[in-house]
Amino acid sequence: MNASEAPAPLFHFRGARLGHGRETVFPALDLTVRRGETVALLGPSGSGKSTLLAALRRQRETLCAWCPQEQALVPMLSVFHNIYMGGLHRFGTWRNLRALVHPTAAQRDSVAAVAESLGLAEKLFTSVDRLSGGQAQRTALGRALFTQRPVLLADEPVSNLDEHQGQTLLTDTLRRHDSAVVAMHDRALALACFERVIGLRHGETVLDARRRVPDAGGSGHTLPAMSRPTPTFTTTAAGWRRASGWLGLAGLIAFACADLDITRGNPGAEMMRVGLGLLQPDFLATEGLGRALANTLAFAFQGVALGAAAGFLLALCWHRRAVRVGAASVRAVHELFWGLLLMQVTGLSTLTGVLAIALPYAGIFAKVFGEFLEEADPAPAVALPDDRRRLGRFFYARLPLIWASCKAYTGYRLECALRASAILGFIGLPTLGFHLETAFREGHYGEGAALLYLLFLLILTLRFWLRPLLLPFYLLAALIWAPPVWTGSLQ
Repeated sequence: MNASEAPAPLFHFRGARLGHGRETVFPALDLTVRRGETVALLGPSGSGKSTLLAALRRQRETLCAWCPQEQALVPMLSVFHNIYMGGLHRFGTWRNLRALVHPTAAQRDSVAAVAESLGLAEKLFTSVDRLSGGQAQRTALGRALFTQRPVLLADEPVSNLDEHQGQTLLTDTLRRHDSAVVAMHDRALALACFERVIGLRHGETVLDARRRVPDAGGSGHTLPAMSRPTPTFTTTAAGWRRASGWLGLAGLIAFACADLDITRGNPGAEMMRVGLGLLQPDFLATEGLGRALANTLAFAFQGVALGAAAGFLLALCWHRRAVRVGAASVRAVHELFWGLLLMQVTGLSTLTGVLAIALPYAGIFAKVFGEFLEEADPAPAVALPDDRRRLGRFFYARLPLIWASCKAYTGYRLECALRASAILGFIGLPTLGFHLETAFREGHYGEGAALLYLLFLLILTLRFWLRPLLLPFYLLAALIWAPPVWTGSLQ
């Protein structure tokens, strides 16, 4: 084939500087890959294979199917969903969200065909975190196949497979694409499957040869696979310990400066009455106890639900300074003070109780959820084809990574909200705290002890009665019992 008949260039670099950050990997790269070529990149760890693949992807993003070395799968999703992610750009947002919850028969069949070609048919609805290394690697390859783009860019896609299986899958994968550039560590496999081999070393091209040409070193040894650090989550345990220490010191200083003068004429006798009340709780003394308990639960559920929803939306914009400042401002004010402020506007109403919890909790949820998103592994989202349908990418590649943490934290916040809801009774809202404060103020310690034990029991048994499937019913019951409206006269 003469020069005039040669296929058009697919990728082209001339004197290009490639690297990441301030580090230069290729100071002056000259490389052309033409349409229809299958190219293997060989070289030791650190030679620049991954850097070159990333540069190729940036140059032809809309043409390339991407299979990174670290696999970038979502562990808690099934093989089906991880493969389906490769095709998010081909379908509408609604169809993608439906596939996440309940895929249609056509969606299952299309993904099952890819999984079967990779030997994963029996694992289609198995979560990725239960797969072996080879099965996970084949799932990542399946995601690239489901992208259905003409050019394959892959970084050691069969390194965890045996020689025969690796060659079979690699040959079939190359057959499905018009062109391919693949980083390899197995020289024999590269020579057997690819028509062109490029050798890299220290950011330079040391070999560019067609099939059957010996590699630069003349050796048949396998090059070591390149490793990458596993993304880690930073913790602030030491910071919390220091903060707790300073708070403890401040408490001791406050205790030393407090006015502890005893106002009771006979404090010993009064303490004896308190002790007897704690030992002999009177659960039948409080009128309207069931109503107070229901109000406590209703305010807590509605406040947490509203705060979590608002906080989640704010967390999506957590990178904006205005959102961070606003969230810090609302969570700096305690629920009790929010209740006092809101009571001047909305009166003694359900809306006051709900917003007194929801407003500071929105700021808290925004901070926690935003940090969850910041610390989550970005690799699964980066591995997907670039597309304007960001909603599907978020629900598939971002939200599942933090979902378990969000659920656990929301449960913890509900426990806090039960206490906050009870405390709102101290300013007049008809929760358990209203009756608790009244009982102790009037010296009815048996009645107060019963209310205190009831609150303890409610919180301690939370993990037994708080079930995900029951949450919609709890929230609906809370809305029916105490609609969050401005009545101005909650009794």
